Amino acid sequence: MVYEFVDEKIEMMEKTSSFYNQIFSLFQISLFNFVVAS
Repeated sequence: MVYEFVDEKIEMMEKTSSFYNQIFSLFQISLFNFVVAS
């Protein structure tokens, strides 16, 4: 039971981290484009 709970938590964390990684990479690309454009 405890293991299932931990497993769900880890899965949630993985989804959240991939979501943040996507936002961060988008932010990096836009920042890079901004620096190159100016």
